[in-house]
Amino acid sequence: GFTDRLVPTAKKIGLICTKNDEATVTNLKVGDFVPFTNVLSMGREPSPSGQKCLRFPGVSNISGAHCCIERNGKHWELTDSDATHKTVIAGHKLTKGGNVPLWPGATITFGHKEKNFDSASTIHMKVMMQFS
Repeated sequence: GFTDRLVPTAKKIGLICTKNDEATVTNLKVGDFVPFTNVLSMGREPSPSGQKCLRFPGVSNISGAHCCIERNGKHWELTDSDATHKTVIAGHKLTKGGNVPLWPGATITFGHKEKNFDSASTIHMKVMMQFS
């Protein structure tokens, strides 16, 4: 299960874009690295609490507040922010409002073209962690 994958808190964390079918409207290209320190929100709209936000304006199959990555004690977690179009990690759909610990190399996908998470997703981000 996901709890078997808990790893100590990384010194540095970020996401690298491995697929973006919406590059024309998001300015995020394959290979782009998005570093962050404490919290990273993802969605169409700016973060309501002012934290760093990876925005996808104009992408209708991504919710205004889609998902969030934040430190939880000694590990990092991905939380679905009640997104209409699901958040998926390593092929597993998160429940609305659900969360899961992150691990290096995990692939987060969102922007699914249908509400069914089996449909093709438009954005793929890979978790990158540095421990030393």
